[in-house]
Amino acid sequence: MKRFLILTASFGEGHNTAARSIHEALLEIGRGEVESEICDPYQQTNPRLNRGLQKFYSVAINRLPRIWAGIFGLLAVPGLLEAGLPLLASLKEALRRRFQEFRPDCLVSTYPVYSFLWREILRESPFLKLRLVTVVTDSASINSAWYRSGSDSFVVCDEWTAKTLREAGVEEGRIHVLGFPVHPRFSSLRPRLVEECTPPYQILYLPSTRRRLAIEVVSQLLQNPQLELVVVTGRNENLHEALVRAGFDHAPHVRLIGWTDQMPELLASSHLFCGKPGGAIVQEAIAAQTPFLVTHVVPGQEEGNAALLERIGAGRILKDGARELPVAIEEVFANDGKQWKEWKRNLLGYSRPDAARRIARFLMDFCEKPS
Repeated sequence: MKRFLILTASFGEGHNTAARSIHEALLEIGRGEVESEICDPYQQTNPRLNRGLQKFYSVAINRLPRIWAGIFGLLAVPGLLEAGLPLLASLKEALRRRFQEFRPDCLVSTYPVYSFLWREILRESPFLKLRLVTVVTDSASINSAWYRSGSDSFVVCDEWTAKTLREAGVEEGRIHVLGFPVHPRFSSLRPRLVEECTPPYQILYLPSTRRRLAIEVVSQLLQNPQLELVVVTGRNENLHEALVRAGFDHAPHVRLIGWTDQMPELLASSHLFCGKPGGAIVQEAIAAQTPFLVTHVVPGQEEGNAALLERIGAGRILKDGARELPVAIEEVFANDGKQWKEWKRNLLGYSRPDAARRIARFLMDFCEKPS
């Protein structure tokens, strides 16, 4: 029986999506020979403080981007995060305690801070032989916090990210380009075909703007008779309630959804996704072969994700943000959908809907190798 302890943190959906997907794939492939557990030491240490940090993170990336850019930049300064490790003593002890209780064969981290904490644990307990695999959930221009403290192996989603690690001095043998671990369900879904570029066009929109602007944008989009709109508000209850008060819950040609676990199906059935380029949603859109219009980029962590979409020719960044959506969507489907068809064909070469299973197989083989 192989045991895997998968570490995550609820700061953005990318880390949690990766952790859940790897967990599901391990259980599926292991077929009774694998035990897997997802652990969030932040949540276990102080749930109330963790909720406060999550709220601050959400406010910072959506309303205070310059402040968040500064924080993100500080994480990349060598020695700064390391100097603050004494302040994370409770996190380190939570990680040590869970390791002692679960006794995994391998640690899998989807959040960069844990590699620093694990290095401290190994320094204090050098007899431990457990190895760490870091799954990098961002793309290309990643923060150096992902690799500064080292790891036995790094799993990355593309060659651009691998190149960043190589240039930073990470050994080639430790880098594994296996794709981003989207949910295994993506493998069984049929994306829209290039030939299916006919109205009504299915638009999947995740607003990241202020409520008033979101209402204006949805209203303008509904004036286009060729569009059918699905608006997902996630856990943003205030935005959801504002859209309901605006009458969109009963309006024709629009479906309003709160939090959902059906994103694989929604993406695969959509012609186009509109929203900000979080690490998870960009990779999920690529897996579903769904072109992407970027409405808002969080400085630092999301810049690489947005650049990836343009690099592979799978979408574009809107300079004027969500305000530009009505015109941009018309341009995408103009001339018999010339732009949309080009993006779709480009996505065929980059889609890796089976990445979670690839990573699960790698982890099981990794456990078999001598340290």
